[in-house]
Amino acid sequence: MKKVIISGLALMLGAAGSLNAQTKDQFRYGLSEIKVAPFEKISISAKIDVVLVQSETYERVFIEGDEKQLDAITVSTVNGELVIAPSKNYSGSERLLVTIPYKNLKRIANNRDAKISADSAAGL
Repeated sequence: MKKVIISGLALMLGAAGSLNAQTKDQFRYGLSEIKVAPFEKISISAKIDVVLVQSETYERVFIEGDEKQLDAITVSTVNGELVIAPSKNYSGSERLLVTIPYKNLKRIANNRDAKISADSAAGL
């Protein structure tokens, strides 16, 4: 009888542990596409990874990463400058990838820990 009770208890504890592991937050890939106005300058003040891609079509910016973090940075265009900044709840512990298609760039300002790379045609 003791063996049955101990076995049943062990089975219940194992099931509870398994259920707990399934309910924890897990990484889920997400992609956000943000429409932007034309720009010739970029200002980045968020801890992100950036890929610049020279293109004739540059009305959108793409943010990739954990879907829970996609809204943790803001993207806007102010007076011909694309501005990427962290929101209040962005720690940068889970880096996001931001792909920026552009036509012509005059200036890039990186005020934090952004890692910026460009395609070979960019010449940057």
